[in-house]
Amino acid sequence: MIDGLVANTDILNQDIQNILTQNLAKGISEKQLVKDLKNLYPAYERNAGTLINTGLGRLYNDINVSKFESTGQEFYVYAGPDDKVTRDFPCKHWVWHWFPASQLAQVAGVRSRLWNCRHSIVPIPEEEKKDYPRLKLSDATG
Repeated sequence: MIDGLVANTDILNQDIQNILTQNLAKGISEKQLVKDLKNLYPAYERNAGTLINTGLGRLYNDINVSKFESTGQEFYVYAGPDDKVTRDFPCKHWVWHWFPASQLAQVAGVRSRLWNCRHSIVPIPEEEKKDYPRLKLSDATG
């Protein structure tokens, strides 16, 4: 529901992006970012925390992917919880699975479209691949 609403609201998307990028470097807390969004859009008060958390997650994901690519990391694991609130697709199918650098952009792209995702992309050394099953990109859709 929120995803469709925000996806169709370019101004809201831009305002959320501005709240995040203009304030994070200043050390402004997440609590204050949520308050700022509530003040700017009172109608979104109930969902402001989700919007900010999702925006932060996407921003951190983009930063990490850029860092990983620049340092030449070769293997990754989709890390995070696997509990009753973990979404079926793709997270339940991807969590604690490894994938090669050639799939980083695709995995990061799917991960960036998820609301309130609690998972991360983490680099691993090649010798740790054996500890995880291989991620199947076909498991990205339900």
